[in-house]
Amino acid sequence: MSKVPRLRHREIVRAFESAGWAAEEGTRHTLLSKAGNPHILTVPRHPGDIAHGIVLSLIKTAGMTRQEFLDLL
Repeated sequence: MSKVPRLRHREIVRAFESAGWAAEEGTRHTLLSKAGNPHILTVPRHPGDIAHGIVLSLIKTAGMTRQEFLDLL
């Protein structure tokens, strides 16, 4: 299983946008939604890298595998 690298907010949002998720920018978080998917992904807008556990949780909630996510980076 491939390891997810340390990522910044914008890199995560771009990867999910490539998978068809639409971003709505907020002040502290970016919300991502996708037609036909009942989940909303919430990506925190931190200066620096996002915690590894948060990225893994977003991938799982999106219904993707780690490799599918890594292919979008």
